[in-house]
Amino acid sequence: MNGLWAAGQLSAQEVRFRRVGNDWFSENLTNPSHVDPRVYDRDLHPGAASWFKADAVSMIERVEGYLAILDTHGVAWERLDSTTPGAIVYDDAEQVVVVPFGDNHLLREPVSGYSAGRLCRGRNAATTAAQATSAAPTHTAGTRPST
Repeated sequence: MNGLWAAGQLSAQEVRFRRVGNDWFSENLTNPSHVDPRVYDRDLHPGAASWFKADAVSMIERVEGYLAILDTHGVAWERLDSTTPGAIVYDDAEQVVVVPFGDNHLLREPVSGYSAGRLCRGRNAATTAAQATSAAPTHTAGTRPST
């Protein structure tokens, strides 16, 4: 979404949706970097990625509008659920930030113009998240364009 916006490819309505949506997330979702400025440090936590938890329903529901815009622009995406998305370096009520395990290439491949390590690739399946519990943690990543 941010790449489309930066390239001037969003309609006026899509720009408004992005601004309102981003403002809502800023007001309602903790920014891990505000809690720990090192959480996305590329040297300390290479490929760090934020994943929603399943019970973060209000966050997950907000993602659908972004995905509809990606569909409109032909940007491929897919849902990823995982019981072990990586080593957790940050955890709050709605999300975790993880450093992907060595065999998880989906979150380590850089994509020009997009935030490498925070998004995954594929196509069309509603992005939701799963619960991070000590018994059976499951998380869902966001999206990124296919390469």
